Amino acid sequence: MTHLIELDLSNNELTGPILSSFSQLENLEFLDLSRNNLIGTVEADIFFSHKKLESLSLSSNNITFITHHHINFTIPTLRELQLDGCNLRKIPYFLKLQNNLEILFLSANSIHGKIPHWIWNVSDHLGAVDLSSNFLTSIEHNLTVFSSKSLEVIDIGNNMLQGNLPVPPPNTIEYRVSNNRLTGDIPPLICSGMSLTILDLSYNNMSGPIPRCLSNSLASLNLQSNNFSGTIPQLYSEDCNLKEIDLSQNQLKGEVPKSLMSCKMLEILDLSDNQIEQTFPAWLGTLPQLQVLFLHSNKFHGALGSPRSPLEFPMLRIIDVSHNSLTGVLPVEYIKIWNAMKMHSPDTELYIRIDVEFNTQTRSWHYQQQQSSITLVNKGVETEYKQILNILTAIDLSSNNFTGEIPESLGSLKELELLNLSNNELTGPIPQSLANLTKLESLDLSQNKLTGVIPQQLASQLISLEFFNVSYNLLSGHIPQGSQFGTFDKGSYVGNSGLCAFPLSNCGTVHSPPADGDEGDSDDTYEFPSGFDWMFILAGVGSGLVVGFVMGNILTDRYPWLISSIAQSFACREKKQRRAKRSIIRR
Repeated sequence: MTHLIELDLSNNELTGPILSSFSQLENLEFLDLSRNNLIGTVEADIFFSHKKLESLSLSSNNITFITHHHINFTIPTLRELQLDGCNLRKIPYFLKLQNNLEILFLSANSIHGKIPHWIWNVSDHLGAVDLSSNFLTSIEHNLTVFSSKSLEVIDIGNNMLQGNLPVPPPNTIEYRVSNNRLTGDIPPLICSGMSLTILDLSYNNMSGPIPRCLSNSLASLNLQSNNFSGTIPQLYSEDCNLKEIDLSQNQLKGEVPKSLMSCKMLEILDLSDNQIEQTFPAWLGTLPQLQVLFLHSNKFHGALGSPRSPLEFPMLRIIDVSHNSLTGVLPVEYIKIWNAMKMHSPDTELYIRIDVEFNTQTRSWHYQQQQSSITLVNKGVETEYKQILNILTAIDLSSNNFTGEIPESLGSLKELELLNLSNNELTGPIPQSLANLTKLESLDLSQNKLTGVIPQQLASQLISLEFFNVSYNLLSGHIPQGSQFGTFDKGSYVGNSGLCAFPLSNCGTVHSPPADGDEGDSDDTYEFPSGFDWMFILAGVGSGLVVGFVMGNILTDRYPWLISSIAQSFACREKKQRRAKRSIIRR
C-alpha cells in the first residue's frame, strides 16, 4: 500500500513486532500505533525514509525504540513525535535537527542525566514538551528562564530535578514540575506569564510566600506538599477562573481568604495539613460548583453552625474537616441540604477534569486534563485517589469535639460511600436510618460514647459495607449477624463491654427478649433429678469455709451437673429481678 497517507491503529489489542516493512510506505504522513500490546525492538532508521511523515506515535506499547547517537539523518517534515513509554535511555539526538517539530512527548521512559538546553529551541514552532516520569536531574546550563516564545505546554514532573524553579515563557498555558527536588521561592517573574491555566509545583521542597499574582488567570493551582508559609493571598478578581486550589501540606497560617467568593467556578478546595486558625468558613457555601472541600488537620474551632440559605453547598459531595477542634452538635441543617449526596446525576462525567486548549502552527489542540489527586481515610486506611471520581461521596468529621446524638437525617444521604464520625464525644444510639445508606462502603463510629444496640437493619441492608468500626463505645447486646457483618473481626467491636456474639465471646444461654408485660417465667424453670435433697446442699453451703470447700470439690467431681444447675438457678432469679424492675419502671 505504497500510496497510503494515513494509518491509525491506536487503542486496540494488537500484538507482535512493528515490522521493518513500514519503511516501504514512502508517502505516509500520519502513523499512530499507540496504546496496543506491540513488542520488540524498533530501529528509528525505518522511519527516516519517510520524507513526508508529519506525525509518528508509538506510545504505550512494550517496545524499545533505538536511535543511534550522532546520526545526522532527519525527517524534515516531522511535526509530532510521541514516544511515551518506549524504553528510551537518552533523548534521541536526531531531534536536534528537526526544525519543524511542534509536539514532543517522551514521558515514562528511562532517560537519565541533564535535559539538553537545545531541546527548548529545537524549533521556532515547538508548542508542547513532555519529559515527565524519567530520571532527569537538572536542566543543562542551569536554565532559569525558558527563552522559547512558542512553548505553551511544559511537563517535566516526576523526575529528580534540583535547584530553583525555571520561569516558563509568557505564553505558557500548562506548566507541571511536580514530584521533583526543587528548592527556593516561586520566582516573581512567573507572574509575567499571564496565560497560565495550570500550574503544578506539588511535592517539592519549595518555600517562601505564595505570590498574589497566581490567582489572575489560573484554572488549577497545585502547591501541595511543599514548605510554603505566610498567609493565603487575598486578591482574587471578579473574573476568577480557578476550578481547583490545592495548598495542602504546607505551613500556611491565617484564615481562608473571603475573596475566594469570587471564584464561582471552584470545584475543589484543599487546604488540609496547614496551620489555618478560624471558625468554619460557612461562606464557602455560596460557591455554586464546589464539590470537594478538604479542611482537615488545621486549627478550625467552634460550631459548624447552620446554613444561611437552603441553596448553599448545592454540589458538595466530599467534605473532610477531621482533626480540628470543632465543637457542638453534628450539622443537622447542613445535612438536610447536601442534595448532591442524596441522588445520582446520570449526566455527570466520571472524573473531574479541566479543559486545555493550545495552538501550534498546523492545528489546534484540545484535551481534558484530569485534576489532582486527593487523600481520604477509606476503610481505616489513608488512601490516595489519583483521579477524583464524580460518583464518590464522603463525609469525614472525625477527631473533633462534636457532641450530641447522630442525627437520623444522615440516612437521607443515599449516595454516601464513606462516613467517619470517630473520635468525638457523640452519645445516644446508632440510628436505624443509617441502614438506608445502601451504597455505604466504610462506616466508622469508633471512640465515642454511643449506647444501646447495633441495629440489626445494618446487617441486612448495608450489603456494600467493607469496613465497620464501633470500637470503644458503650454499646451492648448482640452483634448483628449475616451479610457483610460476618467478615468483620474483633477489632471492629473491642472496648464495648456489653457486646457479645461472633466475633466476640458467646452471650451465654440465649433467650429471646420478653415483650412488654410478659414476664416469661415459664421458660426459666429447670427440672432437677428426682430424689435430689435440697437440704443436703443447704447444709453443705452453711457448714463454714473449710467444709464448704471440701464439699465443693466432692460435688464438682461427682456431680458436675449440680454446679451447672445451681448457677442456672441463680441466673434465673437474677433475671426475674431485672424484669420486676423493668415492670416497675414501665408502670
